[in-house]
Formats: sequence, C-alpha cells, structure tokens
Amino acid sequence: MEELWSGAVHSYDFSPRLVVEKMLSRSKPSGDLAMWACTTCGSCSVTCPHEVDFKEYVRALRAERGDSFPLVHAHNGVLSSLRSLNSNPGIIPHTNGWLTSDLRTDDRSRTLLFTGCTPYFDAIFHSFRKDLLEIPRSALRLLNASGIAPRLLPHERCCGHDAYWMGDEATFDRLARLNVKAIEESGVEEVVTFCPECYTALHDLYPRRLGDLGFEVRNLSEV
Repeated sequence: MEELWSGAVHSYDFSPRLVVEKMLSRSKPSGDLAMWACTTCGSCSVTCPHEVDFKEYVRALRAERGDSFPLVHAHNGVLSSLRSLNSNPGIIPHTNGWLTSDLRTDDRSRTLLFTGCTPYFDAIFHSFRKDLLEIPRSALRLLNASGIAPRLLPHERCCGHDAYWMGDEATFDRLARLNVKAIEESGVEEVVTFCPECYTALHDLYPRRLGDLGFEVRNLSEV
C-alpha cells in the first residue's frame, strides 16, 4: 500500500476545486487520494474570493471517512503508534531525561514549558538528526536567560495536533483531556510552547473542544 500511495501522490495534480468535485461524487480511488493529497497549509483559503475554509473542509471529510488513513503508514506506522500509546491513560510516559545541569527548572513555578513530542522524536529520528533534544534545551536556556525557571510536566504527552488534522478526533480528544488535566493539576497559570503545532493545539484547538482552559498559552517568541 505504501508504494501505491507514494506513486499516486507524486502523479496527482492537486486542485482544491477538483477535490470537492471528487469527494461529492464519492469516486474511488481518486476521491480518497484527493482527500489525502491536501497538506492543510491553508494557502488556498487565503486567496479564495468566497472565503472557503478548505483545510477545515478536508479535515471534516477525513473525520467522516475515517476508514482509511494512508498517512499512518509513514515511517512504518511509528508516528501513529506514538499517538495511540500517548492517548492511553494507563500508560505513563517519562520525558524529562533531557535536562542538563546548566538548566534551571522550578516545581513551584507558575509557568510551564510544554515540550510535546520532541523527546519521542529524538528517539524515532535519531538516525536522521542526532540530539533533537537541543531544541527544548535551547528553549529552556532562553527562558532562564529571561529570568524564568519554568516547571516541566514529568509525564508529558503528544499535543494531538497531527491526529486532529488526520481526522482522528477520538485520539485528539483523549490527548487534549489528558494534557489539560495534567496542566490544571500542576497549578500553573501560563504554558509556554516552542513548537508551532503545540501552540496551535493548546491555544486554538483545545478551547474549541473543552472551553476555557483556565491558563494562558504563549509561544516562546511572545515571551
């Protein structure tokens, strides 16, 4: 299936209008490929004279027709497995092994640094790029230099951003509730993210699903 999907995407002439036509006609297999060829970047919505939110249309289609997820086969399915495992409340992840002696954290801080999937990706993609954990370390150094010693969640999970855009709403909802519960129990007033996907999930998507979160979400650049 992976070879079939790869070849089909590379030969697919993408058109938002054509996607809508194909999906309305429910044609297969081109209809399904049309649904998955969109990267949900939003560029078409920016230029659309009728202000159609095409990326949300595609996401809703994926959620409705959740019987096929071609993207789950990327990297032999390890990313999909990661999301599924992370959304299981019975599995307690351990994600703070990246701290070094020069970094300052404070378990009483009212500010939380959310690192998301970076610790997992460091293990998954180690053969492509070594030490992705320099990303959260650098973020923490910048906060320290600004006089902030943030708190870290000892058992942090995926934010669920990718699950949301794949139309896997059940996994996204589980991750959102688990993350919000952990953040609320920590008692912090502010959550800082360095990943744009984590920021979008916590700042925009979580309130849509769960209402007022009771804490502020800011990107590191804002801080």
